[in-house]
Amino acid sequence: KFSLMRTWKRPPQLGTRVSAFSRRYFFSLACVAMAIISSFYWSGFPYDNICELDDPTSAYEGSYIVVALDESIHMNGTTTTFTKSETQYQFCSQDLMSPGQGQTFPFVASKQPEGKEWMTPEQEDVTNIFGWTSVV
Repeated sequence: KFSLMRTWKRPPQLGTRVSAFSRRYFFSLACVAMAIISSFYWSGFPYDNICELDDPTSAYEGSYIVVALDESIHMNGTTTTFTKSETQYQFCSQDLMSPGQGQTFPFVASKQPEGKEWMTPEQEDVTNIFGWTSVV
């Protein structure tokens, strides 16, 4: 071997210790972190922080005029009507790690706040699998 710029030098005498350490510790920790973060992200889907009301109220029934703070919005001044038969939504925090939620790990469907459930049955299944797998 020949180098014109003499930039080559002898490799350090580490052998396979770096790769063995990486396989044993770093890769294992990375897999655990991936399982925990994946279960958290699956639990928060669809990330819109709204939940459908089970018992809609008639408090908002009627006609309303849309008034926008920004005059350039195309719906400014239009009239919209709400009936009791329409689906109504409420705010619900879908962040299971937000303050005030209490103990939420593992991120499973049973950790949803009472009355503010947002997960579909299929999402509950996937979230339960990811959540309990991250514990193991």
